[in-house]
Amino acid sequence: MTNDHAPILEVRDLCYAYPDGRRALDNVSFSIEAGERVGLLGPNGAGKTTLLLHLNGVLAGTGGAKVCAVRVAGMPVTNGALREIRRRVGIVFQDPDDQLFCPTVFEDVAFGLRCRARRTWKSNGASPGRSMSSGCRNMRRAAPSI
Repeated sequence: MTNDHAPILEVRDLCYAYPDGRRALDNVSFSIEAGERVGLLGPNGAGKTTLLLHLNGVLAGTGGAKVCAVRVAGMPVTNGALREIRRRVGIVFQDPDDQLFCPTVFEDVAFGLRCRARRTWKSNGASPGRSMSSGCRNMRRAAPSI
């Protein structure tokens, strides 16, 4: 399903306007190769979060006069591929009030994992607490704001 030679992330000619008509993204194009480290910087309201929400299909952009493309590991971010893409691309919001609804990082992350893997955990007797790596165990009860 994935192309080993494709960039790990590719965005071409992405445009997006908010419902009020204000343009947030205007022909954004870039690619990121496996192993690259990239920082996304900009002032409040610059469109950083809006861009990131396109990477796992929460928002869908347009290409204006061109056809836009957002690809993750060679897969187009389209309805048919969203399940696999969302397994690969997760978003943790900066403001803890924007998280799901749990008071700790562990509980927020575990919520999604439980939904995805409930049957697997039941069949093999595992749980998110028992399968968590020892390197993350000290974060289990941490508040999202740390």
